Amino acid sequence: MFPRQKSGLSLIEVVIYVAILGFILVLVFDTVLAVSRAVTEVRMEKKIVTSGTLVLERLSREVRDSTDIVADSSIFDVDAGQLTTRREDPIGTFTPVTFALASHDRLRLTKGATSELLTPASVRVSKLLFRSISTPNGEGVKVELELSATTSATTTYKFYSTIILRETYE
Repeated sequence: MFPRQKSGLSLIEVVIYVAILGFILVLVFDTVLAVSRAVTEVRMEKKIVTSGTLVLERLSREVRDSTDIVADSSIFDVDAGQLTTRREDPIGTFTPVTFALASHDRLRLTKGATSELLTPASVRVSKLLFRSISTPNGEGVKVELELSATTSATTTYKFYSTIILRETYE
């Protein structure tokens, strides 16, 4: 008679196949986790950059439209600074406009009796520094803003701006 042929797999072959499959699954899982972390960090960086840009644009617009800087109510040259300016409305009433840190390291804009937070809860203001400047063209302020956020690591960005009040050079 004919010799009988083996069918199926031996135990050693099964173990080798399972080990190869396990190794491939670990590589795929690790790659998916790395991509997920990268996407999360890119989103956080985008949120920080967007927040910083919007805050500086708003601060620049408010300061430029002000008539003067109220030095007595402002805190210059410290990391948790405060800037107070005055704005004149069309009927001649002056309204104070204040930028300062609020609780939980968020930036608050107070304009007269209204107040609003300018930074989202996920973005922390780690530095808000104002420096008063006086130029031949007018009065102004230099701003240094440092924003950070934490996911798996802390990401920090610094923003700088120099703003001259319109009322002082017209």
